[in-house]
Amino acid sequence: QVMDIDGNLKGFVKVTNNPRVGALLQHEACTLEYVSKLKLRSTYVPNVLFFGEEDGVTLLVTDTLKTANTPTTTNFLEAHLAFVEELAEKTAASSPVSTSVIAGHFRERLNHIQPHLEETWAHRLHDAISNLQSLPTLYLPACLSHGDFTPWNTFMMDDQLYVFDWEYAEVVCPPSNDIIHFVLNEPQTRNQDARDKIKIVMESLTQIWPDIQQQTASVMLMIYILTISMRQIERLPPDRIKKVNNWDGAEDNAAILDIISDVTTDC
Repeated sequence: QVMDIDGNLKGFVKVTNNPRVGALLQHEACTLEYVSKLKLRSTYVPNVLFFGEEDGVTLLVTDTLKTANTPTTTNFLEAHLAFVEELAEKTAASSPVSTSVIAGHFRERLNHIQPHLEETWAHRLHDAISNLQSLPTLYLPACLSHGDFTPWNTFMMDDQLYVFDWEYAEVVCPPSNDIIHFVLNEPQTRNQDARDKIKIVMESLTQIWPDIQQQTASVMLMIYILTISMRQIERLPPDRIKKVNNWDGAEDNAAILDIISDVTTDC
């Protein structure tokens, strides 16, 4: 934290001498610069005050509107939906992306990590991608995704949402990814079992898009779980991937992916 002489919070600093983390900080700095140019009406985002690297150390400094009395939110509200919808509108790809193209991108990522990947997860990801490819093709909107849209990465400011920690932003993702990520990380959802989590996500998507088909919602959830699982695996050093299958959320994501794969296969 960066504070003034009176102890008032002015901003945050992220610093690392790890090149892998440094790449994330550079990505966050670039993303924040891009998002600031969008002039979002629904959301505040941090301003980049400094980004640079010297002697192998990477530094990112951002400002903040956060205070000791800033209210946080733990439920997906209209303000959160307004952010997701505006971000989707202003960063929309020129045309929707087919599930077959999305599956192809996942396949490329899996081919890259599979030689290092623990066998059970390699089979699980392979089967889920194959399942996605075998389904009737759906065309989903694609846009910039925050990537880690959670209650703890947001707070309310003047009845609008403030969204920070953009290091995992992805350029071409369905907007449903951010919605699902937030819902699964709500405190009341985090400790539920896999089937209850799936039910909560389906109800949330139906509430937002009343006309959505169950198979479409299931495909959205599958794409999200594949996205988050790939990201967590790719974060690991190559020499640890084969030895580790308990990265953050691995057990829950495995259970959800296995159930969703069975559901979509039966549809």
